[in-house]
This record gives sequence, C-alpha cells and structure tokens, in this order.
Amino acid sequence: MIISASRRTDIPAFFGKWFINRLLDGEVKVRNPFNKNQVNIVSLKPEDIDCIVFWTKNPENFIQYLTQINDLEISYYFLFTLNYYGNDYEVNLPDKNKLILTFKQLSLLLGKRKVIWRYDPIIIDNNYSNNFHLEHFEKLCKELENYTDNCITSFLFMYNKCKRNLSNYNITALNKAEQSNLLYKMNKIAIKYHIQLSICASEYNFEEIGVKPAKCIDANLIQQFTGKEIKTVKDNNQRLNCNCSKSIDIGAYNTCKHLCRYCYANYSFEKVYQNFKYINNNSPFLL
Repeated sequence: MIISASRRTDIPAFFGKWFINRLLDGEVKVRNPFNKNQVNIVSLKPEDIDCIVFWTKNPENFIQYLTQINDLEISYYFLFTLNYYGNDYEVNLPDKNKLILTFKQLSLLLGKRKVIWRYDPIIIDNNYSNNFHLEHFEKLCKELENYTDNCITSFLFMYNKCKRNLSNYNITALNKAEQSNLLYKMNKIAIKYHIQLSICASEYNFEEIGVKPAKCIDANLIQQFTGKEIKTVKDNNQRLNCNCSKSIDIGAYNTCKHLCRYCYANYSFEKVYQNFKYINNNSPFLL
C-alpha cells in the first residue's frame, strides 16, 4: 500500500505532529471528500506500508520528525514544489531563498533521489511570461543541481475550483506548439544542470523533444528504494492523463494555509481558517 500525504493539503508544512501521532497509533481515519459520512480506516502500520509519498511546499517544520519515521523503518520520498511566483499566487509561503535552503537540507538528509522537485504549475500571464519562467527555472536548476535528479512540471489545469479562485487573473492558455516550445527550452536548461525534466498529466505527448510523461507516485521508483516488488495499478481516481500508481490519500481539502490561488485543494480561503479550529493532533481524523 502506498500512502499519499497528501494531494489535498500540505501535511509536512502544517500537520507534522498529527501525522506522527497517526503513525505511532497505527491507523488514520479518512472521510470521503464527497460524502463526509463515509469513513475509511487506513492502516499505518509499518508492515502495511510500501511507501509514503509526501507532497509539500515547505517541509521545514517536518524535518524534526524524520528520525521517528526512520525508526519505524518506513520508506518515503518527497515531492517538493518550488516555483518563483510572488504572493499574488502563493500567498503564505516563505521567501524563496529560505525554501531553497530547506530543499537542500532535506536532500542532504535523505539523498537527492528522494527529493523530487516540482516546478508546477506553469502559469502564463501579464507578470509571468515565457522568459520569466526560463530565467527563474534556470536559477532554480543552478541552485538545485546537486540536490535532486528529477524535476516534474505541468501547465495549469483549470479545475472548477481554480476557475473561481483565478477569475480575476488574466491567464493565457498555451496550445500544444507553444507548450512544446517552452518545454524544449526548459529541457535544454535542465540537461545543462543534470536534471531530468518530465511533465505531469499532460494531454499532449512531448517525448519527441525529450520530455517524458511523469509519475509523481511511482511504483517502479519505490521498488528501487525498497528492493521489494510493489504490486499496484494505475490510479484511476486521478485525471485521465495522470500516470501515478494507485495510492491512498490521507489528507483533507480546505486545510492548507499556503492559500495558493491556483490550487484545486481549497475552494474557500475562509473555509480553510474555519477548519483550522477543528484540527486536533490527537484525533484519528485530520479534520
């Protein structure tokens, strides 16, 4: 069983103590996000977990708990999202230079193969042009060259929640040729810094320019980390073009205080702050 922690919120950033309590207790209760009365009990016993995949934009406060996870002999890796947007899109994130230092610290602790960089999503508007992305992508590649092997990128997908949150933004949608042109240039930069670029859940194929489809949750990668066969299938609960292996997500929507405007996991910033009143580190539920 692969645990996703979490597409729905940033557990390392905000819920580290709760997560460790769940690991020590050996289980977590997860509500169906579309039917709150439907509850699944998910085992978090080490013998039941093949790997935990952490999704985060700021794991600084979570690093203190890694020793406890290691003591339980549970395999894990991180998907660390690091862009160069300002607070017009990424409302509550620390300074980028601080996040870069946290990325490096995590990589030095775990090894660079277990910290996968996400430059995601790519947004084109009046403030963030193709040239902006190329310039800042290279800046990050230069910083992270010795701290990761892989970068996963994607172009903004307009979920309904995103449409509401971004209704006042003048975002340009790129066609396949325009996406290919930008990705080709990004890939040349990535190669220069010995980083493999792949693309997440794209409706288009870019392998002809050297950019392969990504697997954020990757059973083959987990097999390399653990040395054991991982029996899993494609996760059909994700978008059509997502290649991720099947996992169980233990997060909850409307609980991420990063408040990124482009995020599909929050439909109401007011709801996020209301929900934080109901967070209890000793509860079997996140929310």
